[in-house]
Amino acid sequence: MYDATPGGITPRRVDEIRQVLALVDRGLLSEEEFDAQMMKVYGLAGVIDP
Repeated sequence: MYDATPGGITPRRVDEIRQVLALVDRGLLSEEEFDAQMMKVYGLAGVIDP
């Protein structure tokens, strides 16, 4: 997995990803919303046009 930020995957980032995946599992996030949230988690929101 590629991580654009120095330091790689942090425990906080793992927790954020787990929270987003839980919302997907419950059917509360669409694929587009999931993609947008992952962009935020990885600090790419506004950098890449989904």
